[in-house]
Amino acid sequence: LKPKAVAQVEYFFSTTELAKNVFLRRYMDTCGFVPFAIIYNFPSISSFHLSYDELLTAVNDSSKKVDVDLMNECVRIKGGEECYKKWLFPNPDGTFGCARWIKEVEVAEIA
Repeated sequence: LKPKAVAQVEYFFSTTELAKNVFLRRYMDTCGFVPFAIIYNFPSISSFHLSYDELLTAVNDSSKKVDVDLMNECVRIKGGEECYKKWLFPNPDGTFGCARWIKEVEVAEIA
């Protein structure tokens, strides 16, 4: 099941899919990353019944087409700036991509 789920995640970052999936592209930040939670909640992904962490780890460990930022739980197409930049969605002010996705780290209270 994991290899099929990873392949489905990779499909979302294929040229064919990115050319028509405006929804996903609207969530790409300035570095081409999309929060993995968005991908994970797509019906074609949730149908695999893998846990969020299990699938994110599987994509990180085995995908040859998707980069994973584990710290911020984001994914993007592999290949660097020349690959992801062309897919960034244009903003009304002429810039591309939304603000960088940075996961907020909870700081434990010190007693």
